[in-house]
Amino acid sequence: MPALTFNLKKSIVELLLQQVQKELQALEAAAKTSHQNAVNEEMKPDGKYDTRKIEASYLASAQAQRVTQLQNDCRALDQLAQHLTERPLTLIAIGALFECTENNKVTYFFMAPAAGGQKLTIDNKEISIITPNSPLGSEFMQLEQDEMAELETPSGVREYLVGRIL
Repeated sequence: MPALTFNLKKSIVELLLQQVQKELQALEAAAKTSHQNAVNEEMKPDGKYDTRKIEASYLASAQAQRVTQLQNDCRALDQLAQHLTERPLTLIAIGALFECTENNKVTYFFMAPAAGGQKLTIDNKEISIITPNSPLGSEFMQLEQDEMAELETPSGVREYLVGRIL
C-alpha cells in the first residue's frame, strides 16, 4: 500500500507541476506582449484623457508579478517532488493525501505548497488541492486521523472529520 500511495502522490505533484508550467508559459508570452505595448513609442497619448500607455504598464507590472509567483510555485512543487517519501504520515502536512468526511460524503484532499484550488481526477477519485495558506488548509494542518476541522463559512460552520492520511 505505501508504494501505491507514494506513486499516487508523485502523480499528483507531477500533474500540478505540468499545469503550473503550462500556465507560466502562457503568462510569460502575455507579459512579454504587455511589456512591449507599455514601452512602445506608438502608444503615446493622443490627448490628456488617453491612458492606454499607463494601463498597459499596469498590466505589464501585474503580469510580471504573477510570472514571479508561478516561478516560485514551480520551484516549490519541484522541491516537494524531490522530498516525497514512502513513509506514511501521521499528521496532515505538505505532501499529505488524506480523506475527510463531511455530511457523510468522503472527499479527498492533497496538501500542496502551491497550486491550491485545483481539482484533479486520478483513479476515478476527485482530489482537491489545498495549501496551508487557504482557510481550509490551515484548519487541516497538523491534524491526525479522526480529528475534526471546522471552517466558518457565510452559510454556517462546516465540519470535516479527518479519515485516512496517506
